[in-house]
Amino acid sequence: MGFLRSSNKLLASLKACCDISKRTVENLSPLDFEVIPNELRKVVHSVNNLLKSLDISLERQKRFTSNAAHELRTPLAGIKVHAQNIPPENERLRRVQRNIILGVDKLTHLFNQLITLSRAETRNYKDKLDPIDLSSLFLAVLDEEYSEAIAAKKLQVETCFSNNLEVLSNKDALSIIIRNLLDNAVKYTPENGVLCLVVGCDETGAFFVVEDNGPGLNENDQTHACERFYRASTPETDGCGLGLSIVHQLCEQFTYSFDLSHSTKYEHGLKATISGFQTVV
Repeated sequence: MGFLRSSNKLLASLKACCDISKRTVENLSPLDFEVIPNELRKVVHSVNNLLKSLDISLERQKRFTSNAAHELRTPLAGIKVHAQNIPPENERLRRVQRNIILGVDKLTHLFNQLITLSRAETRNYKDKLDPIDLSSLFLAVLDEEYSEAIAAKKLQVETCFSNNLEVLSNKDALSIIIRNLLDNAVKYTPENGVLCLVVGCDETGAFFVVEDNGPGLNENDQTHACERFYRASTPETDGCGLGLSIVHQLCEQFTYSFDLSHSTKYEHGLKATISGFQTVV
């Protein structure tokens, strides 16, 4: 009987350790065991209290993010409208007007990126997976959000998209990844430059590539590019240093591979590759 009791305690202890190891930010439910050895009762009780505190803290963070989005976007938009309504009576006022609008746009972009990063860190996008036509989504984001910027800079866009290539993913998360990579490429590619966009499939699964002939990143910048607020050494344009951090965070959640390298198509530039998508047969 003593051996049997010892075996049951050992099994319960192993189950407790296994259950704790499975807990993530997406699953902070309390540990529940039918039989808990006396030696583990205090440990399980303490762990459950910790899980409960973490769950409450994360919920508060999510509510703060939602409230901040509502409270800050409205006044920023109001400031921009007032600035646009300043009568440009002379060059000095026109310069002030441009600087105010530019500053508000930069602040709005930074704020939106912070909100997106916060959601990428706290939201489980894997809860909702659907078949998504990767090429169609890529083209939709490109046309709806970047056609004007591409036309303004007179960029040439080369595309090689596989048709009817469906992947199992979350549309919102995938759109954020595509948007941030395109945003970087369009910003850093000089006027009359070239973008190369590829969507394809190989033996490892589906992938897509965003490549440009901009200034690119040196080896040190490539190493630190996914760190929050890291700004590359190139002076060509302004950024808030969060776009690649957001891409990295979401790729980690979905276990996608995210690779930054020197352009292989152009003399200089950056090549961003996202791979490891599960295809839908």
